[in-house]
Amino acid sequence: MASRTNSRQVTFRRPFWLSGFDSPQPAGTYTVVTEEELLEGLTFAAWRRVATTMPLTRDGTTEYMPVDPGELNRALARDAGQADLAGSNPPVRPLESHGTF
Repeated sequence: MASRTNSRQVTFRRPFWLSGFDSPQPAGTYTVVTEEELLEGLTFAAWRRVATTMPLTRDGTTEYMPVDPGELNRALARDAGQADLAGSNPPVRPLESHGTF
């Protein structure tokens, strides 16, 4: 089965904590890696997400922590909203996950 891996950068302005993390992570830019597999037997190309991870390096070792995409989106929205509360912009509402493909 064919597969592909995508990565994107996300930035947190404040420390954050996601399920499965043993401690809060400092503010900064993080890579999010998404692995997908090709759904076979269709007349068009379609991909299904099979894993989303965030590589975290501690003590010289990189660990790929599993991440729930919906929880990540909500954490990013909360982070953006907290930053906006300090300024004059209204807070950003969290994005909801509507399941996987």
